[in-house]
Amino acid sequence: MNKLLIVTLLTLFGGIIANYECPPNPDIFLPCECLVNPGILPFYRSIYCKGDQPINLTALFQRLSHELKTDEKDYLYFSLFNKAVDALPANVFADITFQNVELDGKNLTKVHRLAFNGTQNTLKYVWSSSPLIVDEEGDWDVFKAINHAYNLSIVYLESTNLTKIPDNALQSHPSLERIEIDSSSPSLT
Repeated sequence: MNKLLIVTLLTLFGGIIANYECPPNPDIFLPCECLVNPGILPFYRSIYCKGDQPINLTALFQRLSHELKTDEKDYLYFSLFNKAVDALPANVFADITFQNVELDGKNLTKVHRLAFNGTQNTLKYVWSSSPLIVDEEGDWDVFKAINHAYNLSIVYLESTNLTKIPDNALQSHPSLERIEIDSSSPSLT
């Protein structure tokens, strides 16, 4: 087989073949957890936060930022299935990156416009089943946060408290392929 072809194939598929295990000290993720789900992508890690106790996500990700090695800071999913978290503040993820963010917090209403800072270049998919609100005049607006994620390809919002989609809500997204907003949102205009 041609050596150039082999090098090209290894380069293209190196991310899938690479060993993306969770770091050896699982306690640094508490109260969340790092999981590897080989059913999604072989050996790719994700961070899951669940439960009904408040979690200081900013403190958690700052701790991870300081304690993890550079090659331990890339994750496939961040999944928030916590009933007590009510906001994603600015810079919440520090320099920990994700390709997918799933938000299913029953009390999560606010996403700061800079919430995805640090992961904005890797983020491809945002899914939310949280009662999000839009503050067009202020900083707590999920659409403003999404607009900072330039490589985003899919946005799925359901069970939100959205009453309208602001003008220019999803501008400047050359990779955007699909937007779905569930009709269960009250009187969406």
